[in-house]
Amino acid sequence: MPPSPQRAHPLRTPCPVVQKSRVLRGLYFGSSSMEAVQADVVTIFPPVENALSKRFPLFESILGTMYPIHECCVRVDRDHRSHYDFLVAFQERPDLPPNKALAHIVPHASICGEIIVMRSGVRCLVLDMGGHMLSESAATAVRKFVLKYVAHHAQHRGKRKVPPLPSAIGFD
Repeated sequence: MPPSPQRAHPLRTPCPVVQKSRVLRGLYFGSSSMEAVQADVVTIFPPVENALSKRFPLFESILGTMYPIHECCVRVDRDHRSHYDFLVAFQERPDLPPNKALAHIVPHASICGEIIVMRSGVRCLVLDMGGHMLSESAATAVRKFVLKYVAHHAQHRGKRKVPPLPSAIGFD
């Protein structure tokens, strides 16, 4: 297994003052499940949302704190005029078996880790995950991320210092 990439600058920034938290749904690709499931992600809401003070999803409440969490914004085209943006949180965990839920969407990739994906908004970092159409688009976002992850590891195989994973995919 190649060395883990350096940690990139996180996309989430902590809220300065916590007034309330709420549970938003995300799609969880856990190592113990055969397919992705909806998961409740505790999210801290700032008193006033702006560019410097955004919602803060606590991915650590599901993924844990033993290994670093890589975050990546992924854009998925819905049709020729519109798109969905997603925040993908990935935790590489070499102590786990290959993730079967990820094997359903990318059969040739053997990933030992877990992923949570949440929908991003124009003004908000994360939004609640909606119905079936959003789940399909979220699976497409995870597929794009996993393919980029596999290509990144193949490119840097055998190197001592691996650069960080990309923080945005599909924004060309």
